[in-house]
Amino acid sequence: MVLGPVGSVIIVWTLTAEEQGLYYLFISLVALKSFFDLGASAAISQMTPHLCGKSESASDIPEPDFIKVAVQWMNRVAQWFGLVCGIFGIAYLHWTGQGTVLNQVMWIATVVTTALTGAQEGRLQIVYGSGRIDEISKLRLQSLLVQYPVQWLLLLGGASLFSFSAAAFAVFLFQRMFLRRTYPELWPSIEAAGSRQEDLRSELGALVRRASLTYI
Repeated sequence: MVLGPVGSVIIVWTLTAEEQGLYYLFISLVALKSFFDLGASAAISQMTPHLCGKSESASDIPEPDFIKVAVQWMNRVAQWFGLVCGIFGIAYLHWTGQGTVLNQVMWIATVVTTALTGAQEGRLQIVYGSGRIDEISKLRLQSLLVQYPVQWLLLLGGASLFSFSAAAFAVFLFQRMFLRRTYPELWPSIEAAGSRQEDLRSELGALVRRASLTYI
């Protein structure tokens, strides 16, 4: 795609050498998110087809119990990522002599937006696993068309590394509005929950443990 090279040119043109160093540092630290996921998002998409409603459509959204378990699991992943990487990143910035207030705020903004998009991945994987593969692929492509213009405009406007967290937050809002509008059942009420959550949580945990072997 042409978006990547264009973005690289804008980054080099708008960010100072120090800011570019911080940018690549942030990317490296944010990449640790996969070690907190440990295959949980893939496990959710694998379980989803087996839990969809038994109707003529093969792509029904699964039962509320599973939605609650999957969302809670990804929320915990996001919380642990935010806590551990947030503290580690700030400590690393201080250790390397880059721990200014501005750099710390930019790092926290990056961690928070990454955690939010990671938590939302639970609902996205449920929709993906329920058979709506093309729809999710289209949503991810549309998300890029939201992310890059926001990021580029803010970079050109002098927003520095805040451009990336703001663009990620714009994608989070875009995807969340789509899911809310199209699949309101992904936000089941408390009353909709049944008694299978413990069994489903154990099954998901077993799948995650097997998937985590590829990350360790």
